[in-house]
This record gives sequence, structure tokens and C-alpha cells, in this order.
Amino acid sequence: GEKLRQEFYQEQVNLHAALVEALERGYSAQQDYFRLISEPTHQHLFASDLLHTELDTMQGRLMSVQIKLRKLKLDDENLAESLHNFLPYIGEVEKFLRKLLTKLETRPGASLLIRFLNSVLEIKILIASIMRLQRAKLKV
Repeated sequence: GEKLRQEFYQEQVNLHAALVEALERGYSAQQDYFRLISEPTHQHLFASDLLHTELDTMQGRLMSVQIKLRKLKLDDENLAESLHNFLPYIGEVEKFLRKLLTKLETRPGASLLIRFLNSVLEIKILIASIMRLQRAKLKV
């Protein structure tokens, strides 16, 4: 019982550290990507105002989730629930980035977008893992 509880806690600490790293990577890829698309030479790729508005919305959404994820407390009883609430936002960002990628994969900057998308996927997987671990921990 106690040994397993300790192992669970350590695993959770490790996953949380990995999540923070993924958030950092995601943030830096995101910044690089938004810097790239705001350069005048790339404006034509994002000619549609709708795309710009959508991008801003997604960036805002991702930022608010990133801030909340950084503040997570591992001993919070509602951890799984809180994390569960973030998943739809992250899912939306992921869907949007995939859509963008299909438009851009033959253009410069697609590699940056892929880096950004990868970190979003990584964050999603880590959240799911932390949730599963949390649920298992509560059963011990």
C-alpha cells in the first residue's frame, strides 16, 4: 500500500515535470510560429481575416490553459477533474493546427507548425496520463 502510494506520487512528479517541459516547448514553438506568420513576406499565406481571428482565439485559449496547467497542484483532489476540463480546449487547438497544416504543408514554416502541433499532442497525452494515474492513486 504505502510503497505503491510513494511510487504513484513519484510517477506523478515525473509526469508533471514532463508536462512543464512540454508546455515550455509548446510555448517556444508557438512564439516562433506566430513570429513567422506576422512577417510581411508571409502575409499572403494568411490572407483570410477569419484565419487570423481564429489563430488569435486559439492562441488565447492555449495561453490560458498553459497558465493554469503550470499552476496545477499534484495534491489537489480535483486534479483529474480539472485536467479533464482542459482537454476540449487543447483538442480544439489541435484540430485547428491540423487544418492549418493541410493548407501549409508545402510552404515554408510548416516544420514550425509541426513542432507546435507535436507539443500540443504531447501535452494532451501527458494530461491523460496524469489523469489515469490520479484515478489509480485514489483507488489504492
